[in-house]
Amino acid sequence: MMLTYQLVKSVFENHDEFIKLHPAFKYLKKHEMVFNSITAPLHSGASRYYKEVGLID
Repeated sequence: MMLTYQLVKSVFENHDEFIKLHPAFKYLKKHEMVFNSITAPLHSGASRYYKEVGLID
């Protein structure tokens, strides 16, 4: 769980750095990443981070 939590946190908190790595990231919005891009059950580590920052209840 901790690895997934850290990965999700890094992506969300360093979004500007990810944009520099690949231009496709500039089209991703946090809310859309949480709600529109989910194609599998939400991992508990990701869910924990999303709850902490208020993206989900």
